[in-house]
Amino acid sequence: MKTNLIHIGSTETIDLMLGEGYIGVAAKVDTGADYSSIWASDIRERNGKLSFSLFGPGAKHYTGEVLTIEDYGVTVVKNSFGESEQRYKVRLPVVIGNRRIKVEFRLAERSRNRYPILIGKKTLLKKFVVDVSVKRSQVRQVLILNSMPSKTNAELFEAINDKRADIHCDFRTYDDFALVMSDKGLEVIDLIEGIQLKQYELIYFKTYIKKAELAASIAEYAQANAIPFIDTEVATYHSATKVSQYAKLARASVAIPKSIVVSHTVLRDQFEWFESELGLPFILKDGAADRGINNFLIKSQKEFIKVAKQARAQNAYYIAQQFIENDGDSRFLVFGSNVEMIIERRAKNKKTHLNNTSTGASATLKDLKDVPSHLKALAVKSAIALNRQVAGVDLIQDKKTGKWYVLEVNNSPQLAFGTFLDKKLNILGKFLKNYARK
Repeated sequence: MKTNLIHIGSTETIDLMLGEGYIGVAAKVDTGADYSSIWASDIRERNGKLSFSLFGPGAKHYTGEVLTIEDYGVTVVKNSFGESEQRYKVRLPVVIGNRRIKVEFRLAERSRNRYPILIGKKTLLKKFVVDVSVKRSQVRQVLILNSMPSKTNAELFEAINDKRADIHCDFRTYDDFALVMSDKGLEVIDLIEGIQLKQYELIYFKTYIKKAELAASIAEYAQANAIPFIDTEVATYHSATKVSQYAKLARASVAIPKSIVVSHTVLRDQFEWFESELGLPFILKDGAADRGINNFLIKSQKEFIKVAKQARAQNAYYIAQQFIENDGDSRFLVFGSNVEMIIERRAKNKKTHLNNTSTGASATLKDLKDVPSHLKALAVKSAIALNRQVAGVDLIQDKKTGKWYVLEVNNSPQLAFGTFLDKKLNILGKFLKNYARK
């Protein structure tokens, strides 16, 4: 019997080479799995080389660094549905239990797994013994979120910190954070520390009803980064404004214009940050408004401060958003998994950036056959991300780059009024008939 086997627990923090040094990454040790796997994204094979990034956008240790490897292999595995999938395999240097080894990893999509790395039997064989009694000494970092400042609750969690050496609670309000959302993912930035929330092992939404949009958005971030949170009912919240709607779309990697949300209490201090992130001009709009109401094109700090004051007076959350220079936008009416109608809209003149028909924009019915299938697929994907079977998905094309973006997924897309009413009603009636129980 070998005596030099290292004892490890059912979960381990392993050191993984990333960039110029090693970082500690949480891993699940699974004696029921044959092989080890690691979360990877943007996997591409070209000219005999394999390139990929470890983890994914918004994940705790994601840097966007692209690794290129010539020595790699391909294998076939069965997923949880019994379907065969092709996976790439690579060897990466790691440190497990103070032992430096090279591990053969399968590159996998593990965004929905709590642990980005899984260590299987082939890695464990003749090197490690899994002992469930082994517990690593680690202080658990917990974020407590409250709708409003509370001296009583702050003292409660300070008392927990004093009594327990294995947990540290940070008590904060939602207004201490900013949301940054784009097709690259969702970030939640700590405005006090200037970092993301990836260091936390648990998020406790202590109160959230008054800040439900922000709570739901942070819950999306937690799920994307496999951070446990309570109460889990926060994740079932129906998006009432564009704030949580954009968070859901960003998590689903839908192309939306880069958007930033901060509390109205600190909004007026963010002009320089917004300008550096979004450029000038940029959009500043009320996340709860529609039909072009409270939607402004900001060209100067003076204009920005004026709108920021309005946001504070309204106690509203405004979204700062990248301005997409365009020649109009298109509303895709999605019913179930199909686009049944597309209305192209153009602003009434160059004095306004709004393409809403409620602001005088013209409307033209597009022939579905003339619209590329990938745009229809983007509209359907957006509706699915919001779990909406009937939706008006507004798409806009950047006239400089040609890239398409989703502006909004409307759950009430003017079916009872507006343009082309008869056609909309016929489509809706047909959909309801087919959707009803037979």
